[in-house]
Amino acid sequence: MTTQITYPLTRESVESRLRLHAIPYLGMRPMGSFTPSHLRAWLRTLEDRGLSAGYRRGIFAHVSTVFTAAVEDRVIRVNPCSARSVQAPRLEPRKVRPWSAEQVKNVPAALPDRYQAMVTLAAGCGLRQGELFGMAVEDVDFLGGLLHVVRQVELLRLCRPVFAPPRVEGSGTFPGRSRWRSRWHVSSTATRPSGSRCPGRTSTGRPSRHR
Repeated sequence: MTTQITYPLTRESVESRLRLHAIPYLGMRPMGSFTPSHLRAWLRTLEDRGLSAGYRRGIFAHVSTVFTAAVEDRVIRVNPCSARSVQAPRLEPRKVRPWSAEQVKNVPAALPDRYQAMVTLAAGCGLRQGELFGMAVEDVDFLGGLLHVVRQVELLRLCRPVFAPPRVEGSGTFPGRSRWRSRWHVSSTATRPSGSRCPGRTSTGRPSRHR
């Protein structure tokens, strides 16, 4: 894992999944001793524990990546996860049910004043949770109707918040003409946003402050 070049949050997530759901069941054994039957038995164990298909599929992908790295480093000849008899868990079909316009309208009223603007941004611009938490007043062009998505907040191990670049960087336009812009402007002005100071990318990175 120390040689992987990924987002810190992704790296910590992979480490946690391997530590909790792979190593205890696959055991500390030589890489070359694994056979497809070991992987099939392990996948059945994860299924019997009641883990969702999507979660099991992610864990399987991490383990397969470890074996692929071992093949590329010439530690083993083949990846046992690639055997035809070893199949990744199939995703369960799931229907997404978005909130109705009435629900979106009612939710802000049930929240404290300082959080109401987040519902407007989420519903009006489709921002992810981390992007909402990382949004600052200086990122919004109220006159031009542009929202600049330049950072997100990630929680590393032990719930340490850090600023990180968004997965897709760019500018978005508020929908609904001036309605969303005016509502967010009134809310953000009324609550007087306070500054937030977090390190960048890693818990030891240089802190920056945004309001």
